[in-house]
Amino acid sequence: MTDRRMSVYDRVFLGYEVTKVVGPFTGITADRLRAALNSLHANDPSHPAVCAMEPTGRWRTVSPSEFSRRALVVELGPDVPGTPDGLAEYGQHHLPLGDRPLVFAVHNGLILARFGHPIGSGAYLNTLIAELMRAAAAGRTPQPPPVRQGRFLVTRAALRHFGRHPGALLRMLRTLRPAPTSAPKTRTVEGWRATLTTRSDRSDESATRRVRAWRDRYAPGISVASIVFAALASAFGQVGLDPDPAGVVLLVDGQRYLRKSWAAGPNFIIGQYLAVPDLRDPRAIHETLHAAIDSGRPLAAMGLRLLRQPRDIGAENARTVPDPVRPRLILTFGRLDVFADLPWAVPVDQARHTNVSSVGEPDALSVATWELNGALHLAASFHSGVFPPEAVSAALRLFCSSPVALLPAAGEATSGAGTLAGPPK
Repeated sequence: MTDRRMSVYDRVFLGYEVTKVVGPFTGITADRLRAALNSLHANDPSHPAVCAMEPTGRWRTVSPSEFSRRALVVELGPDVPGTPDGLAEYGQHHLPLGDRPLVFAVHNGLILARFGHPIGSGAYLNTLIAELMRAAAAGRTPQPPPVRQGRFLVTRAALRHFGRHPGALLRMLRTLRPAPTSAPKTRTVEGWRATLTTRSDRSDESATRRVRAWRDRYAPGISVASIVFAALASAFGQVGLDPDPAGVVLLVDGQRYLRKSWAAGPNFIIGQYLAVPDLRDPRAIHETLHAAIDSGRPLAAMGLRLLRQPRDIGAENARTVPDPVRPRLILTFGRLDVFADLPWAVPVDQARHTNVSSVGEPDALSVATWELNGALHLAASFHSGVFPPEAVSAALRLFCSSPVALLPAAGEATSGAGTLAGPPK
């Protein structure tokens, strides 16, 4: 059968994996998922979801006979954990992908999906999973979003951005880089990779409405994501997990730099490091992120990433970290609207969504936040050998109880534009 080289944007994610659990649902069974994947392979055998994901960085099309032997939907034993977090951890540690780009399992109505990151970023994965589940429930052929990738996108995007904003290049070059510091006390953590775990929680359905009401009253023009990130930083600080003050990593979608007619693949993204003056201040986060975007720093970061070879994220299993260690936050915000019309088996206030993703450093703590039906769903990926799961759970619980209560009061948080107004004490 034929094969083709992965795009350079996909190859850099070789070795990174995501395990997602969502549900519970009715009418989506293992057999129906198999039928949907079989139908997708028969209709489009070159789609990455039904190809072999070669470690050399190629998608290999498989024959119908080989595909019939590939276990893309597996059966789970009766002893697997029944909670969404437990099921996600089980999938992460007990369902190796090999050359499969994805593996599904169904347990008590919960859908477990494990993916290799080369197939796409979180937003694309959600769309793909939802379409496969929707097709399984309806008994039809899936129609996943197309995977098209233009050539030399970073170069074309840079020429377009800096050509339209010539001063941005100077601003980017003038951006101060934080000076490396050495911790006065350190410790060595061994075997931390084997402790990758997840904790998740969700708010009630009024959370996003209350966040937007706070924004409209006290911080007009600030993004909801910036407000959520600030509340999360405050929540972790209140449970004794003060974030690393050096900065935070936020996900930036590179398509913002492209013309609408330019085709970008599902991994045209970058995790942008930002030195935010105060992570508890939504305005500081918003202004720092948008200053970086306007300067074109994400394009430079994408270019540097493409010049490097894919990292062997399992190479080192002993690492020196500061003592006490402070989490280096990796934060993302998105929507789960693509799941809204699926056949949920529970009322919306009981719907769950969680995932655990590969975290390449022992002191990294990745928190993904999604909005669905007004509720905020949170999932934290971290190493339990470095951070206590009870503390992480407490931070998520504190956030979900009232994210607005974690935001700064009037005069407490300032940024380059001045004081952030907030509710009176």
